Amino acid sequence: MTVEILQTGKLLASCEAALGTRYTVHKLHEQADPKARLAESSAYPRPCRLGRAGRSDGRAA
Repeated sequence: MTVEILQTGKLLASCEAALGTRYTVHKLHEQADPKARLAESSAYPRPCRLGRAGRSDGRAA
């Protein structure tokens, strides 16, 4: 099963490249109408927000 990630903003090129090799990345910030894309799509069934340093609880690693 492929893990899909919703990228909401621009990242460092090296980070984007690393994510792209491991996951299917949906770049919401590159869509013409991001709100409409979210409304029409069920491609993002399991939302998860990552905080600082990639931790889901927002605390620094």
